[in-house]
Amino acid sequence: MPDITLPENDHPYVLYQASETDKLSELDVENVKTLYKEHGAILFRGFEWDVPDFKDLTSKFCSHGAHNSSIGRDVVDREHIIQSVNLGNEAFPLHPEMSAQPWKPDVCWFACQKPTISGGETTICDGVEIVKALPDEMVEDLKSKKIKYVLPTEMDEVKYWLNTNNVTRESLENMPEDCPFEFFRMENSLYKSYVTDFFHETMFQSELAFGNFILFARYLNNRMNYPLYADNSIIPKEISAKIKEVSDPLTVPINWEKHDIVMIDNSRFLHGRNEVMPMDDRYILTYFGYLNFAELSPRDQNQRWRKPGFFRF
Repeated sequence: MPDITLPENDHPYVLYQASETDKLSELDVENVKTLYKEHGAILFRGFEWDVPDFKDLTSKFCSHGAHNSSIGRDVVDREHIIQSVNLGNEAFPLHPEMSAQPWKPDVCWFACQKPTISGGETTICDGVEIVKALPDEMVEDLKSKKIKYVLPTEMDEVKYWLNTNNVTRESLENMPEDCPFEFFRMENSLYKSYVTDFFHETMFQSELAFGNFILFARYLNNRMNYPLYADNSIIPKEISAKIKEVSDPLTVPINWEKHDIVMIDNSRFLHGRNEVMPMDDRYILTYFGYLNFAELSPRDQNQRWRKPGFFRF
């Protein structure tokens, strides 16, 4: 039987340690779901597995996966959308996966095929605890704020969301109810914008959490204009600085061992990584999925990305 250690001060995740006879294929799925719903992060350690085993594991909990189109990743299993993490060396600030898109996945899976010699730890932080650590007056102010992500797009995407090959001013003014974007031209280029809450409720606790792209944009990409407030104003640097200040001591590294697998609630936890040594051949797989036990409103259940086949590449 696996040895299960619940979260403690030095690790905010459940440690699910295999015995010599435990097999990944024989996990107690319902027990894992219960632990995930309550704690939001599980580290499975000591199991032997290969890529088909990893695929089988994620399929027990997810209906389908999301393709991450960011550069620097290998595609390991095109059909199942298993990819590598970014293969660069730089440290990454905290972020939820694909948080700048309306189809942010429910769960992040990370699976270590080869750990680093030193460094390269994946870091995680509970977004609920970030909100609790922020000053009350800041939380009250940000609860009423919405943020906007603006990204370039192509006419084919506009046609897809508007369900038409004939894009007119009228169709742009009467977009389908399930279209999450507004489309516009600026300097002869086509853009889409997506507006969402600064804070959000987690899927299973319904607690307020921080989970957007601002730390990554500010502290890696050096962008002050992404995301913006919904009225197109700049989010003050004091906001991002305070969030970083309170999140830094709440952030915990996962020191990878070969065959470790981590399952993270993407509505609750943020993740990042420490710098990878330049000559290290660290190799970690990812699968970003939509849970088959997700708790959703009727509207969210019917979103296009909740249907298998939405992600084609």
